Amino acid sequence: MKRRRASSDDLELYLLYRLRLRDLMNVNALLLQLDAVLAGFPPSDRRDCQGTLQTVYLGFLYSMVDTHRNALKVWPLWRRLFPQKTARINDVEAVMGPVMPQLEAFRHSVAFHVPSDLSKVLKAGTSLSPALGVAVVRFLELAQELIEEEGSVAGLRPYLKANGVRCT
Repeated sequence: MKRRRASSDDLELYLLYRLRLRDLMNVNALLLQLDAVLAGFPPSDRRDCQGTLQTVYLGFLYSMVDTHRNALKVWPLWRRLFPQKTARINDVEAVMGPVMPQLEAFRHSVAFHVPSDLSKVLKAGTSLSPALGVAVVRFLELAQELIEEEGSVAGLRPYLKANGVRCT
């Protein structure tokens, strides 16, 4: 099977995505181990730390799926690099679609900008739906599948390794 060649712009964009994904996964690991890390701390401190990590986590996630012209915009990048996974990418993008407004509101009102209107901050922080959790899991599952497909793109793994990204 002939491997696809990525443009230098796509290689660079994918590297930026993988670095951000690494950050997201590091925060995820901290969230999963939080109780053990903060054993002995009062529950209110654990909740505060969890809230801080959740803010960073959702901000990082939004930076990958944001469609702003200066954002990473992973959906079209993934389709260009992994056309064999287009249907799967489209499925996960469709799952993310309905939760994008709440993710965007959270990013704009809590994770990045903080408006002077307290009600907007509180609403964005308390209106996260269970559907967002499902969408995040689907996104991360797809991200892992695509990491396993990196070998199908000529030059991608050597480029990632040369820039400090661990590859499978």
